[in-house]
Amino acid sequence: PRVAIEGDRLFLGVKYREGFWSSVVWLELKVWLVAEQTNVAAVEVCNLKAGGLPFGSQSILDKIADVARESSIDVTWYRHQRNPVGLFKFFAKQPRATSQVLTLEVKDGKIMIAGRSFLDGGPAAPVGVTPPAP
Repeated sequence: PRVAIEGDRLFLGVKYREGFWSSVVWLELKVWLVAEQTNVAAVEVCNLKAGGLPFGSQSILDKIADVARESSIDVTWYRHQRNPVGLFKFFAKQPRATSQVLTLEVKDGKIMIAGRSFLDGGPAAPVGVTPPAP
């Protein structure tokens, strides 16, 4: 895979094969955390090309969802205007999330991700603070 970041866009190039056909698929993506949802990121496919030709391919979107699901990420696709948007729910198979994604930003040539984890299913105590005895 090849990755580039320009402004708030993530560009991803991967080799893709389906039956007889093989090509390099280029995706232009816009990524953000969904407000009011825990551990849910939205990924808008702004442009999708095979080689140099633009095309729409549900099979590629389905493949992305399949790969994500193998990593315990649920994916739901819908359309916003003309673009497909995937909602990626992290830690989907856990009955209670042990981690929370707090920040996900793509800008200035960087991807910034921040989060927190929980001990024993409850919020982790801040550094230097002793939790009260049960």
